Amino acid sequence: MAKRPITIQLFYPTGDTRGFRIAEITNSIIEALLIPRKELESVLQTRSELESSGLYFLFAKDTADNERMVEAYIGESETIKERLKQHNKEKDFWEVAIVFISSNQRWQLNKADIKFLEHTAYRKAKKAKRYFINQNIPTKSPVTESREADLVDLLDTIDLLLTSLGYPIFTELISNKKTEIDQDQMFYTTYRESDAKGIYTNEGFVVIKGSKISPKEESKGFRMTHLLEDLIEKGIIDQNGIFTEDYLFSSPSTAVDVILKASYNGWNSWKNDKGLTLHDVYRAD
Repeated sequence: MAKRPITIQLFYPTGDTRGFRIAEITNSIIEALLIPRKELESVLQTRSELESSGLYFLFAKDTADNERMVEAYIGESETIKERLKQHNKEKDFWEVAIVFISSNQRWQLNKADIKFLEHTAYRKAKKAKRYFINQNIPTKSPVTESREADLVDLLDTIDLLLTSLGYPIFTELISNKKTEIDQDQMFYTTYRESDAKGIYTNEGFVVIKGSKISPKEESKGFRMTHLLEDLIEKGIIDQNGIFTEDYLFSSPSTAVDVILKASYNGWNSWKNDKGLTLHDVYRAD
């Protein structure tokens, strides 16, 4: 199904385009408030809408020099303001909170609504496997069939807003329909006795589940020990050196370095079934 055009409005109350902002889709009743942790206290003091109920997401910092899987937390509260105060005292990992509340006073979210949204959001995030979700499964509140349809539609809006703000927590790395992937798009590496395959995407390089890393010792020039250890610790690479799920790396070179436990040029090390490298396919004139 083709995606429909949408308009997303961004409002920066402080005038700082890197700071607190409010996002909404023009024809929706839901709005997103992105709050950097540094600005949390001032936002809580000035934004009365945070006294209401809603769904929220906490995200760890994601930087170019941090290749580890970014941690996220999903929660709900009947008083968002108080819950964020609590998390500011008790949870260290997060740097950004994104809160979703109703902008329509006549269509507020009740406790059953937000519990349903929290549970469904958790399930979708775990399925997508983009972020490290380290929490218990939230309880799913029963809602009527008609209300569930409304809430599922709201979650689609939440998905769009999260993605537009740079946090695609529900978006799967690649299509589940692997048959739709042209074989020219699949790349392989077998250097240093590895056996891995992946796909180059707009966001980076996705190593496919089942890929095997090199059994050899790390080379002297290997600089990704921290990332390799993190992936093993989180179970993304098992004790046999096998990827247990698809995983997105920021670049082809980072992906191949981890797999080979050595420093290689990813543009030349990944080849498709015709023997063409990533450079040949995507960079050559």
